[in-house]
Amino acid sequence: MERERVPLMLKLRRWSNSAGELVLQYPAFDQIAPHLRAGLRWEAYIDYCGGWFHDQLSPLGQVDEYNADPDVQFAGVIADARFALEARRRFPDDVTLLSPEEFEEFYESRCAIVQPDELVNTTILDRIRARNGLSATPGQPTASMSPSDKRALDPNDPTPGIQVNWRKQCKTMLAKTGTKLIDIKGK
Repeated sequence: MERERVPLMLKLRRWSNSAGELVLQYPAFDQIAPHLRAGLRWEAYIDYCGGWFHDQLSPLGQVDEYNADPDVQFAGVIADARFALEARRRFPDDVTLLSPEEFEEFYESRCAIVQPDELVNTTILDRIRARNGLSATPGQPTASMSPSDKRALDPNDPTPGIQVNWRKQCKTMLAKTGTKLIDIKGK
């Protein structure tokens, strides 16, 4: 069953804490009623809903055509509709509702762009190499390999070894996590 969630864009600001360290300042989401965040602290609630999606191309201190302020970093999150509306109401300068299409564009062009296409477990590949007497780490299965070794080399097989990175594309990430994004921007 898919969980309906609303995508949000957060503006995270740089500030100096009591120890003089520069840190990110998040909106004070704990001010939002606990029943709107499933009774959880806001950090746990965001993780429960799907996590953080930080802009990897313009992190804090860097600027580009998307973000001209070095004291700001953008991050996407997904949340329940009631939480999203209350967050936008309380923090209009720091919270923007996104359409599913806007979130997908941000996710793929700013967040997941640094993700590899495949996840490679070199420990498993080294074991396959040693078991099969190969001089180099295998990229393709050979006829003499066991069925489990062959599956480990197939990126589309869930067997650990080489796997397609499901976090690389927004639609795949949402499907894997059972999340359906809904658009409530006009509300």
